[in-house]
Amino acid sequence: MAGFQVIYRRAHDVARRRSRPVMAAAALLLVTVCFGLTRTTLDLSFQPLAASSEALTAPTREFEAVFGQSSGAWIAVIVEAHGASTAELLHALAKLTRSAGAVPGVSEVQSLTGFSLPVWDDGVPGFVEPLPDWLLEPGEEAELEAQYRELLDGTRFVGWLVSADGSRLLLGARIDLPLADLDGRRVIVREFKRRLEEAAPPGIRLHFGGVSVVEVAYEELVLRDQLIATALTSVVLAVLLWWCFGNLRAVLVCLLPVTLAVPATLGAMGWLELPVTIINTVIPALVMVIGVADAVHMVIAARLARAAGANRHASVTAMLDTTGRACFFTTVTTLCGFLALAVAELEAVASFGLCAAIGILLAWLSNQLLLPWLLRRVDVGAALPDNAVNRLVNRALSLSLRLAERRPRLITATGIAATLACCLAIPSLEVNQHFNEELADDHPLTRAQQLLDRDFGGFLGPEISIRRPDGGEILDADSLTRLDHFVADLRALPHTSHAWSVRDLLPRQLSSVDPGTALDALRQHPQFAWQVRELADTGHRRLAVIVRTGDIGTREAARYREQIERLVETHWNANYDVQIVGQWWLAQRGMRLLLRDMLVSVATAALLVLPILWLLIGERCLRFAAIAANLLPLLLPLAFMAVTGITLRIGTAVVLVIALGLVVDNTLHVVLGLREVQHVKNVGEEIDRVLRAKGRAILFTTLALVGAFLSMLVNDLLAIRDMGLVAAVTFVGAMLADIVLLPAIYVLLRPSQRTPASLQRQPICSQ
Repeated sequence: MAGFQVIYRRAHDVARRRSRPVMAAAALLLVTVCFGLTRTTLDLSFQPLAASSEALTAPTREFEAVFGQSSGAWIAVIVEAHGASTAELLHALAKLTRSAGAVPGVSEVQSLTGFSLPVWDDGVPGFVEPLPDWLLEPGEEAELEAQYRELLDGTRFVGWLVSADGSRLLLGARIDLPLADLDGRRVIVREFKRRLEEAAPPGIRLHFGGVSVVEVAYEELVLRDQLIATALTSVVLAVLLWWCFGNLRAVLVCLLPVTLAVPATLGAMGWLELPVTIINTVIPALVMVIGVADAVHMVIAARLARAAGANRHASVTAMLDTTGRACFFTTVTTLCGFLALAVAELEAVASFGLCAAIGILLAWLSNQLLLPWLLRRVDVGAALPDNAVNRLVNRALSLSLRLAERRPRLITATGIAATLACCLAIPSLEVNQHFNEELADDHPLTRAQQLLDRDFGGFLGPEISIRRPDGGEILDADSLTRLDHFVADLRALPHTSHAWSVRDLLPRQLSSVDPGTALDALRQHPQFAWQVRELADTGHRRLAVIVRTGDIGTREAARYREQIERLVETHWNANYDVQIVGQWWLAQRGMRLLLRDMLVSVATAALLVLPILWLLIGERCLRFAAIAANLLPLLLPLAFMAVTGITLRIGTAVVLVIALGLVVDNTLHVVLGLREVQHVKNVGEEIDRVLRAKGRAILFTTLALVGAFLSMLVNDLLAIRDMGLVAAVTFVGAMLADIVLLPAIYVLLRPSQRTPASLQRQPICSQ
């Protein structure tokens, strides 16, 4: 520690004596880094959340090179009668179908008025339309409605292109662009919605859904909400700091360094070609609150020195002596927490950890360089204002001191009981991620996706690749018989909404028809070319089965995959190579990896952070007190989610890593403070000195952190809301552990040496 303090002071002395060149170099570096903002890219699609390892993605890439990318290829619009008659609904569908077909980028449209079925006669295909054009002519309303009622009587269209009650119809438009091209799909989606909304007659309601529509909507919501959240975070931090300090200059000094660190972080991401994804959009707010937490400790230390009579220069020197080690090592432990995400298999998670670590490091550098420079030039005051916030802080510190000194056993027992309660609650935590769960039920997008799932089977599901290992032809009678039985059992699974194969296009009786010739004939028809391509290759050596299911979540998706694998074992032998592939599978696998990676990374971070904490503290009593007190706030977020029914998913999983870094931060400030005053032989006086010096900063930073994360409650995305709420609860628990539980445990482990001999207990730990 002494060596660190010497190096630290020398570095600051050099920066002070050569402030002009140092600040000029810092400004140049800031401009250079921020120039990377011009290189920053956005990738707010769901692609970064899909599994990305070569072993998992290679089969899907190979499959899609042959069969195309059916997952996410469709824009869907549900056409609902809202006061219109059946005939008016069908006429509206026909008009909308024509409008959809004219949208640039749309390669195919499917609806009851824009679709036909193959009918075979001696191996020659004919095509039958469920609603022929002549039924849509004026004066044919009665016949049109009669034909429509027949379609509702158990035909294959029910649950696919028409709802069971006939009040809603589905129009699907295929986009011939890969899912990775969100920029291209965004243009098509917006034009599609614009044209259909203009074409929709009165009495018709449209609900837009599908993977592309959801991704474009989420992109807009994420960008808007994160801009709002970052702005609100800044406002909340400024207001809370004003209440705490009562001095505008102190507020600006706290906020300026971290305000510069935020664009520098985004610029560094640009230079490193790390895109902004759904996961790391929280980084600006995260960097801001972590940077402000250290700044509050530093400004309060400087003000306390001023209040004791020091001038500005001496107060900065005292501040550096008081906070230097704690701020440095809290930054190290937080960096370890986020860099532990590098072990994640999912690239988006590893990228998030790296980006967060860069931001935290830049925030620390900004504070260390700018805050001393500002404090020497700006009078931030000394005495704190006598307002409600500071009176509340004083009462909280006095209460925590009394509890630690007078009721250490009760407080420790309460902490142990709360920790055990968390352990009992955690097993009921649900680990699950749904595709459509992140918006409120009354949101138009949620309503559209719910209707898609309920009435039309959804647009999610796996693809299944079938081929012979030797590359032989696969349209023989045995293969097609196996395919028939396999698809029939697939359709019988509880979560299956639809399952398609080439048997849905070929004649039921194949004795007089060559399947390959029949498929080649269908490929010549424009409407069936895409469908045939998705189900069979041109060489007749590979087949695909397209399965659609509702938004069943990652937990049920894992079970569903196991059921499909059992069917594969039942119906296909070693002569066939059968694999589950597709974007749905990669997304489900990716979300499961994300949840697992977060938990593994937290465990890895703990293995990195706890030894650092152990070595830094040195004295055994403090070691045990610090580690014991930190167990509760680390378990608290998981237990809180379990009790309140919040699932562990994309947003809330991030809280675990954030919590590990920030929970240890304030603990280090307390224990390093206790080490500095151990020359005082009365344990009560030790705690009193530390809590009055460090406790105020801990309470202020907790208020700032809680206020900043609670500002996320304005987000439309429920995962971000839940993340803000869980983080706020975690920080409150961490504060209580640091200013109440940790001192109480320390009192028990290191009893006062000035206690009367008749009451003195043998110390549990020696000094």
